Amino acid sequence: MDKATFLSRLEEVTGINRDFATRFVSNHLPVSNRYLVRLNQSCDENLRPAEHVFPCDTDPVVPLTAAETVDLLCRENRVPEWIDISVDRADSEHTYLLLLCCGRFTDDETLLYYRDTGLSPFGCKSPSFPPRWSEEQGRFDLHSRHA
Repeated sequence: MDKATFLSRLEEVTGINRDFATRFVSNHLPVSNRYLVRLNQSCDENLRPAEHVFPCDTDPVVPLTAAETVDLLCRENRVPEWIDISVDRADSEHTYLLLLCCGRFTDDETLLYYRDTGLSPFGCKSPSFPPRWSEEQGRFDLHSRHA
């Protein structure tokens, strides 16, 4: 997957995910985004020929822009086979989205997850719910989980 396609999908799924999260959270979610990337979140034994791993990868320490995220996750037209995206937190300037990334990178689009959405390899996930929370309780504050 080329970087332009990956960026386009990242931007589209970010908007979808922000809109989805507003069903659950009381926080204002700014349109400006930063990404918290967690690499190697999968079991990567028994690799197929089209799969490549980077076992020395470490998670970035600082939130990344979309362009920095693309540079990190697009490697020689290879991308993680799946990336779960969810709103993690927000401040007055940015919405911070968590990207949990498969450790297997591929350039074979048939190996990507979430292909039926047209946004592969991204899977839109809900924000992390507080313990024992239910929708009947109404929206929750994202920051209550980080206290």
